[in-house]
Amino acid sequence: MNVVIYEDNADAPVSRCLAKNSDEYVKIVFACGNWNISDYVLSLTKDDFAIAFLDMPPNNRSACDIFDLILEETKDCRCKFILIPVVCTEYYALKSILQSGFL
Repeated sequence: MNVVIYEDNADAPVSRCLAKNSDEYVKIVFACGNWNISDYVLSLTKDDFAIAFLDMPPNNRSACDIFDLILEETKDCRCKFILIPVVCTEYYALKSILQSGFL
């Protein structure tokens, strides 16, 4: 099974949009928090391939610590696993609002 994991809540509007792209080849999972990614990955088998996207605000040490922790917790997982850090959209939205002078 191919799995794409997002840390988001399944009920969020963007999550519902992403879920519509799930098909028989790719299962989309919403972990409802970055602390749940490791548990899900560890539940997969050697036949599975998983990619997880982790929101990483720039210059945020605690986000880097979470990234490192997930890698540590999943280093012995049975599946093939890739953790991909992505700059969260909220960072760009807030930066844009601040630069535009709205706040």
